[in-house]
Amino acid sequence: MIIFQKVVEAFLLPPGFFVTLFLLIGILQFKKSRNTAIFMIFLALCFYFFSSGLGALTLVLPLERSYEISIPKKIDAVVVLGGGIVKTPNGYQPSQSSIVRLLEGVRIAKDFDSFLIISGGMLPLLNQPPEAVVMRDLAISLGFPAEAIIIEPDAKTTFENAIFTSQICREKGFQNVVVVTSAIHMKRAIYSFSKARFTVHPCPTGYLYNHSKLGWSDYLPNRDALTANLWAIHEIIGILWYRFK
Repeated sequence: MIIFQKVVEAFLLPPGFFVTLFLLIGILQFKKSRNTAIFMIFLALCFYFFSSGLGALTLVLPLERSYEISIPKKIDAVVVLGGGIVKTPNGYQPSQSSIVRLLEGVRIAKDFDSFLIISGGMLPLLNQPPEAVVMRDLAISLGFPAEAIIIEPDAKTTFENAIFTSQICREKGFQNVVVVTSAIHMKRAIYSFSKARFTVHPCPTGYLYNHSKLGWSDYLPNRDALTANLWAIHEIIGILWYRFK
């Protein structure tokens, strides 16, 4: 009974609602306009793919498997890449992805008694503090020593994250450097550091894909899969843009 309930909910609530809607329109239009019907059914299939675990298996999993955790025996610095901030009634705070990255970065930096470099600026025309400043304040509130934190508050893109933090590491003489970012973002981050001609050790975190075998619920449309697949598309486009610009 619970399986039937979950299936019905999945196709009556967004994003599954749009799969059902486009499919019904396609069926109803089949006698009137076959081309319209085929197009609507195609939209339904596309919406289903991008909002289900099948899409995540195709788009998200390859990105998250690009790099495994590589922690050297000695670490000079841990670089945490910002993932956005949000305005709350109590002020600015890191986004969920930024918090996950920061927690992992703080953990590693504490374990190896290393410096913590937080990179993230602010987008133009926005009256808000840089990501690095907001994340630094959270790290200090978690007990990480302020004197061991270096912020890079100017980067507006992943490529600038790599360029600016590489420059800091060279100036400080840091050689064994770990980069922490979301697993789905790591491929673009490592490529950016390679363009900056600086070698780093990847430490992916914040995995979006459930790396166990697909279960029946993974075949149902859901918001988490849609969000993950849209992020994967963003990363794929970003990687292609960096390669050809």
